[in-house]
Amino acid sequence: MFLSWMSCNEHNEDARKLSYVEFPTKFVWKQEDRCWEPRKKGFSIGRIHTVSPNLGEAYFLRILLNKVKGPKSFADIRTVNGQICPTFRDACYALGRLEDDREYIDVIDEASHSGSGYYLRFLFATMLKSNSLSKPCYVWENTWQYLSDGILYNQRIRLKSPGLSLNDDQVKNLTLYEIEKILLQNSSSLKDFVGKPYPDHDSVSSSNNRLITEELDFDMNNLQKESHQLLDSLTIEQRSIFYEIMTAVKQKKGVDPIGSLIGFVYPSIVENAKNPVYFQERAIIAPKNEVVQEINERLLKLFSRKSNHMDYISR
Repeated sequence: MFLSWMSCNEHNEDARKLSYVEFPTKFVWKQEDRCWEPRKKGFSIGRIHTVSPNLGEAYFLRILLNKVKGPKSFADIRTVNGQICPTFRDACYALGRLEDDREYIDVIDEASHSGSGYYLRFLFATMLKSNSLSKPCYVWENTWQYLSDGILYNQRIRLKSPGLSLNDDQVKNLTLYEIEKILLQNSSSLKDFVGKPYPDHDSVSSSNNRLITEELDFDMNNLQKESHQLLDSLTIEQRSIFYEIMTAVKQKKGVDPIGSLIGFVYPSIVENAKNPVYFQERAIIAPKNEVVQEINERLLKLFSRKSNHMDYISR
């Protein structure tokens, strides 16, 4: 029915004057032919089922269907003033159907004068959970410096390194990690919000390792000079080994710990996907929710390659 509406717009000029919700007032759906035909008599009021904001793009598509007239494709629905928006959310925003979130930025700004960094991060997580933000990424970019309050201090205490320094990307990543922990405790995740940055867990693990952090806290210019001096002192054989190692590093050929763990505990998992005994005899115990989530996502990807439809049962 929905796709036939767009097909009708391609060849019927009158159809292009109507939005999807207005369409039944002038056209009638012929179930046997599965097409729309001009209404000859009677009257009907169109309606669209309610969609929860939690469904993301489906929610914003519903908003557009009450506004956009005569689209012939999904790209047309996302087109505003001749420009195709990447998502339905962006199209709603460009049409002025969503607020600019300025009031939420102001709330975090005001709260930063008296609230702790943890309170601000909890406040931001609450805003995300309530689906109140039109553009979470926009709010994040304008408030991350408030939300990261205390992150560097806590890292210095955790690693017992008073002189520790972190660049903006490292601070942002650790801040996102703390926000993700709050969301996970409330059965949610940053991955649930389209366009929202997600923390790099490998970088977080490195940041929480004092030795790694100290090694990364260096003067780039001095280190580059020292690197050239050491490279010049290598023999031909040593230099060959050096380049071989650096090539592997650049190509990211290192060991994947979680992948190795899954392969060890669940050998031939795809072939045993329908064997309940196979899963009853095996388990991976993880200390943190974020690790559990990453393991689950890896396993689900393995199953999705095997079949387009699977029933997952958790207990």
